[in-house]
Amino acid sequence: MNSIRTAGPALALLLLLPFAPVRGGEAGYLGADGNLQTVDTSYDLPGSDAGVGLEQKTPVGKALGLMHAGKLEEADKALDEVLARFATLMPDADRTYVCFARDTDYEQFLREERNGKGAGAAGKVTRVHGAFAQALQAKAFIASARRQWAQALEYLKRKMVHAPYDAGPYIEAGYMLNAQGKPAEALKSYQRGYALTVAHGAPKIEQAVALRGIGCSQIELGQLEEAASTFRKSLELAPNNRVALNELEYIRRLKAGER
Repeated sequence: MNSIRTAGPALALLLLLPFAPVRGGEAGYLGADGNLQTVDTSYDLPGSDAGVGLEQKTPVGKALGLMHAGKLEEADKALDEVLARFATLMPDADRTYVCFARDTDYEQFLREERNGKGAGAAGKVTRVHGAFAQALQAKAFIASARRQWAQALEYLKRKMVHAPYDAGPYIEAGYMLNAQGKPAEALKSYQRGYALTVAHGAPKIEQAVALRGIGCSQIELGQLEEAASTFRKSLELAPNNRVALNELEYIRRLKAGER
């Protein structure tokens, strides 16, 4: 079975597009609907500007612009410089460095730390600007584009640690694991990502992406009834999505013995 043919690349690209284009040159990319979209190549990062490393917001935005312009080598170098600067801001191995786009999520994390580990643990938490988490995911995307799966997954694992409420790295890891022929691992990663989207009020489009990843993994595992149910659920969040509709047709043909 090969459901990844329609779902894969769209997932990887979609997760790098939560930014509002502000200014700069034009670049084209294929949107989730399969149509050519036009975007600016300079980006503002969303969410709160709280946390150490605010000065890295602009360099990360420029690196994302380079990526969308197809200049991966330049973007890769710029992101390495950003991560090196963040490393100097996170020197204490005894502290917990975390990124949150929303202040309310950060406050919830501190409460959980106090309740689960005590006031001392909460006192060792340092908030880092969200540009750090986005730089890690962007590095993972570049490694994925080069099919350097192990390296890409390492960047995503780092993001999972530093952005504990973010579904993005789990969804992206699911795509990469499926691409390597590991659908059981991919399914677990997508399911974790979906759970985070629900728990922390992610946009419906991100919930739908996670569900489509779950469905693709279920197809690869031969779980056709479960996959069909998952894709139908995703269509409730993103009606008329072509990927989901194509996969439902693929399931129908598989069940009918067609190819």
